Amino acid sequence: MFGCKVVNTYAVILFNRTEAEADITVTWEELGLDSTTALVRDLWALSDVGELEDEYTATVASHGVVMLKVTGQ
Repeated sequence: MFGCKVVNTYAVILFNRTEAEADITVTWEELGLDSTTALVRDLWALSDVGELEDEYTATVASHGVVMLKVTGQ
C-alpha cells in the first residue's frame, strides 16, 4: 500500500499593467491555501525565494511579469 500527499501548488503570475514599477502582493488566502506558510520559487529567475508566511510581494517593472510557483505547507 502506498499513499499520496495532496499538495496545494499554484502557478502565480504577477502582471503590472501600469506605467510605473509597482509592488504586487499575493496572499495564501487568495490562493485558497489552508496553511499560513508556503514555499515560493521564482520560475523565471530559476531560484527559490524560500518558505514564507501569509504572503509574497514582488516589485514588478512597468508592464512586467513575475511568475511564481507557490506550494502550501
